[in-house]
Amino acid sequence: MELARNLFPQPDLGDRRPDRRRIRQLAVVHLMLFCVSLPGLWLIVKGGWPLVLLPQRSGSESLTLAFFLLFFLYLLSLALRGAWGALRLTVFVLRDRRRSA
Repeated sequence: MELARNLFPQPDLGDRRPDRRRIRQLAVVHLMLFCVSLPGLWLIVKGGWPLVLLPQRSGSESLTLAFFLLFFLYLLSLALRGAWGALRLTVFVLRDRRRSA
């Protein structure tokens, strides 16, 4: 049992500041990804469809637009849960500040 304690030491749970900093950094990153993917997706949907519908365009423009459409949808799906969590975290922090004031 002593060997297991030496191999897997328990973390010190006294100082939570590094954890809070990392959680807030992750929340900011997820919100940024979400906020960047929305305008990119909107630009492709609004501005890209006329390029696809023109008969003079080759398949490469259509494939490029399809790639970026899927890319921004993928970013949006990755960041969605994190952005929701970041918004919830912001609400909890603001509530805590209002209570302590």
